[in-house]
Amino acid sequence: MKARNGACLRVAWLVAIGMLASGPAAATGVDWPVKFSDSSSKQLIAIHEALCSPRLDNVQGIPVHDVVWKADAIEVRIKSGAVFLEPPVEGAPVGAFFVGEATAHFTPIADEQRRQLDFWFGRPSFDGEPITHAYFFTLRGSDLLTQLGTTGTPSIPFEAADAYVEVKQAVRQRGVDTVQAFLNRDGAAQGSAFIIMTAPGVRVGRSKSTLLMLRYDPTLQEETGIEAYGSESLSSTLPWKFLFRTVSAQQAASPRFQPQAENVSYRIDLKLGNLMESAEQTSTITLRPSAGVRAMRLDLTPWLQVQSVRVGNERELPFLQWKRDSSGDNLDESLLIDLGDAMGSASGVDVRVKSSGALFEPWGDAYFLIDEDAWYPEVRDVRAAAYELRVGVPPERTAVAPGRLVAQTEDDAGRHYDFKTTRPQKASSLYLGKFQTKSGEADGTKIEVYAGQSEKNVSFALVEMQNIVKVYNRLFVPLEMETLRVAAAPVNHGRGFEGLLLLSADAGFYGSDSQADLFRAHEVAHQWWGNMVQPDRWPRDRWLSESFAEYASMEYFRARFEDSKKTREAISSQWMMPLQRSPKSDSGNLRGEARSASVQEQWSILDGGQNVYTKGPMVIQMLRYMSSVQSGNDDAFWKILRTFLQQYSGKTATTEDFIAVSQQVLNTDLRWFWSQWLLRTEIPKVRWSHRVEPKDGKFLLTVEAQQMDTDFTLLIPVYAHFGSDKIAARPLVMKGRTGKLQLMLPQKPGNITINDNWEALIEIVQ
Repeated sequence: MKARNGACLRVAWLVAIGMLASGPAAATGVDWPVKFSDSSSKQLIAIHEALCSPRLDNVQGIPVHDVVWKADAIEVRIKSGAVFLEPPVEGAPVGAFFVGEATAHFTPIADEQRRQLDFWFGRPSFDGEPITHAYFFTLRGSDLLTQLGTTGTPSIPFEAADAYVEVKQAVRQRGVDTVQAFLNRDGAAQGSAFIIMTAPGVRVGRSKSTLLMLRYDPTLQEETGIEAYGSESLSSTLPWKFLFRTVSAQQAASPRFQPQAENVSYRIDLKLGNLMESAEQTSTITLRPSAGVRAMRLDLTPWLQVQSVRVGNERELPFLQWKRDSSGDNLDESLLIDLGDAMGSASGVDVRVKSSGALFEPWGDAYFLIDEDAWYPEVRDVRAAAYELRVGVPPERTAVAPGRLVAQTEDDAGRHYDFKTTRPQKASSLYLGKFQTKSGEADGTKIEVYAGQSEKNVSFALVEMQNIVKVYNRLFVPLEMETLRVAAAPVNHGRGFEGLLLLSADAGFYGSDSQADLFRAHEVAHQWWGNMVQPDRWPRDRWLSESFAEYASMEYFRARFEDSKKTREAISSQWMMPLQRSPKSDSGNLRGEARSASVQEQWSILDGGQNVYTKGPMVIQMLRYMSSVQSGNDDAFWKILRTFLQQYSGKTATTEDFIAVSQQVLNTDLRWFWSQWLLRTEIPKVRWSHRVEPKDGKFLLTVEAQQMDTDFTLLIPVYAHFGSDKIAARPLVMKGRTGKLQLMLPQKPGNITINDNWEALIEIVQ
């Protein structure tokens, strides 16, 4: 999914969503009042306040000395100080506040996490960080003193009110997460813990309110890690409340993560007002809660206010939902549902969510979804589900959605559609418009185009879609899809769903400049890279979707124009120039130390940032060149991609899965390649020279190169030009800072060049 200007579309991964405190939030200086909807359960609101409000009035501390608290790869070593126990909540001890002298530790096991720590803290470990205050929230069935294996008499007065209020305000950042964990304390969240700490070493410059959080959470796919809050290095312009950001995380030694539910399907009934000003939605979610799950968290836009949540048509369930601020800010898409005894149903339950509000806003003669990612209540961590959508729209509108159109009727009230997916998918969408339509076929897949432009533009888009699908079927594996709908959307980006593409009305449906051509092809490629095979972890495996879709679009561009010069120029403008001309960043790490690298070199590909559209496809380009050097042609490269798609079709896949396939096909150890390009962030700068000398009736070409600031292993093609059509190419191999190539040529070349087709991600310097 890509905006035409290269901006990332799906922003939800950038920030998790949660609740903040009423009153000033000390870590941000922003007032985020807690406002739950009027229909939210008073009981759950009370639990939220009990967990998130300061509760140490008239409490004395118990002295502690030389003890260690540990959970998997994280630990807190207390030298001396006092522990102040908060009162239990519903009889469960959960909170405690420490004041004193201690150190915090997070010991990662892999290079990826060590690189992340080095990026944020200036060293590849978080080991021995001094802390002065720490709030412990634990779901271990005992209070903190028992966990520490110590006892004592309350005797120390509480004199750290400001620090305590600050960390409790930060707890409200987690809000609904904290309530969900508490409700699941005897099941899915048992053993969870997070420690919010005051660490003087990161309270620097204008980030004097930075807090750190160590967490162990078996309900997350990467259970253990470290997060930060309040630093200007983490600042975001997005209107989300939740400002904790994971800076390094990994799976626990004994992973216990499982999605909240299994066997999930949605039946969404949606009625829209004649002027599109209102929406009434009843969504029935059929699911089987996973073992130990009592409270479930769903995503639903706060523009839809929930009226009720029921098990089927029967008992009402307690729920929490954020009340949308009239300004439109303070967005929180969390809908927390307490299943109660319904969690024990082995055969599954029907959870029915009724809501109403505004889903669409006008845009000229069209309407767009206010929230494209949470327009229905989605179980956030379920990989794939079945969808049925029944929607009624005004008579002049047409609805498009993923899946098969199983029914369409029309009456005085308007048009009525019933869509049903034919195979599980990650998410669903819906778009409406006054469309002109055309349909065609590509290798057995019906292509339907919906657009508001002229018939000429609709016809152009149809032919483009047919050609793109045919090219990808040949390059990759057959799509084997019954219908692919392509609809014009009044937004400046594209979205790819199973069997549905939403394209911006300008770039998607007319024009043939390079950006428009690549944009269309990129979005179609998501039917293979993102839908046929889904990235497993977000954002870590995001590149498996975006980088490969971007590379596929360039291959279509190459096939469409059959012009190598035009393709080289497109690679230069779309990938290389953004990398090479990226501005320097003036930001610092969490200690306030300045980073001197360019913006594109700040983040690794596995951080899932914007370089998945630039550096990511260049890495695939280098894999292709390396495989062609090894085997003599491109066959092995395409076999890697096809094998991967075949093995993981209909499944989720990790970066490690793709690495395994690449090594299997090429029958070689490529860990050096993937570590170098997926984890490291530098773009090698290379200075090179050459000389040609007569020798034994021929000419000896010598090429020497030097890396200026890196020691990468590089394969750089060298081209000897003998005329307009005669070019000899050989790879210069650099294993470290220097490299040398010698080659006997039959005649004196007219010119020597390197990296003509951008086979290597390097910057040539004089």
